Amino acid sequence: MRFVSFFFLPITGLLFAGCSVHPVPDDVSEYSTTEIVKNVRCEAKATVRERIDEALDTKGELREIDPERILEPENFMRIKRVDAHLAQKFQNYMDSAIAYDFEFTINELNSKSGSVGFLVPFLSGGSLQAGIEGDLRKSRTGDRRFKTVEKFRELVKLDCSDFVQPAGNLLYPMTGSIGMSKIMNTFIDLSELGGGKDSFTDTITFLTVASGKAGGALVLEPVSNQFRAVGAKADIDVSRSDTHKLTVSLAFPIEDLRPNSYERGSETRALENLCIARAEQRENEADTLRLYPPEIYCRRSEKESAAFSDRRLLE
Repeated sequence: MRFVSFFFLPITGLLFAGCSVHPVPDDVSEYSTTEIVKNVRCEAKATVRERIDEALDTKGELREIDPERILEPENFMRIKRVDAHLAQKFQNYMDSAIAYDFEFTINELNSKSGSVGFLVPFLSGGSLQAGIEGDLRKSRTGDRRFKTVEKFRELVKLDCSDFVQPAGNLLYPMTGSIGMSKIMNTFIDLSELGGGKDSFTDTITFLTVASGKAGGALVLEPVSNQFRAVGAKADIDVSRSDTHKLTVSLAFPIEDLRPNSYERGSETRALENLCIARAEQRENEADTLRLYPPEIYCRRSEKESAAFSDRRLLE
């Protein structure tokens, strides 16, 4: 019986061993979710700082001003005396908002199988061969999603002292440089050309699939006249897919001078644009349209929703 336990118990443990309950990016990446988010924000901040530096460099006497402190009264008045248009541009950009919608979806499949073979000798001669087999399949899904929004004036003050711009990571892209610089520069360039001020969204999706298989077999020569295990086999098959989706929305401050107009701040509009983008994605995935378009139910103003609905009915 000692021999049976020696082989049978490891197989049983293999089949019914648990795995981590909640799959998260930390399982396969050296970065936690918090660090991934900070990397994205710091990458965005680096671009904003760079654009401010470039603008200050065009005015020789302003070069020594810290980009993070351009709105401090003394610095802002100094910039305004040199170039009032540049001061207004800085004011507008610092009041611009960026909203992030992070979604981490992880699917993991674990398949384990094992078997043990026995040889049972009879006193009258001969023997009986028997075996035990087992199979266990587990699937787990982890879905982590959250939003955050901030103005550029807050973004440029983000503590990135320990941040090192990562290179692109082909194996786990969201932990490396994901191209926030291109997104930020595109928004700023479009805004300066007069477009993209009210609605600018960009969605980046990364998919990482990993799989692996391990197996082993043990065969022993039978010993006559003894009951014992003569073979053991185990197979482990694991697959995991990580889908990382980041939707970025940027909104430029827009002043509406019309009487009794409903003015929405840049942060509110950035969040609304996120809502609209996500709703349109869901409609495309489900191939189904809602009664009212996303522009209605994503707006916070009932008056605006009613007015928009009236316009649709008239069109």
